[in-house]
Amino acid sequence: MRNIVLSSVSIQTSGTGLSLRHMTGSFTNVTSKPASGTPFVVQENVTVTTAGTTPPITDTPPRAGQIACGAQVSDSQYDRLTVNGDLSRSMMA
Repeated sequence: MRNIVLSSVSIQTSGTGLSLRHMTGSFTNVTSKPASGTPFVVQENVTVTTAGTTPPITDTPPRAGQIACGAQVSDSQYDRLTVNGDLSRSMMA
């Protein structure tokens, strides 16, 4: 997924933190409150800029043979997901 924009979002999970994989985007004032572990579980092929109260998220490269999300070309007019507001909910494992 590309161009995921989260602003002023709070996420609470019943397990580990929010898993990030194969995505680009920007998070501003995003909180992740896991029952255990770190707030964000960063896997491969992730590029996220952070601002406000969102802690830094380390970019990760794609695996061998994968194309970096940021390098992929989209011919769709629908290539952005924007969420503003509170999405607090318990995510069952």
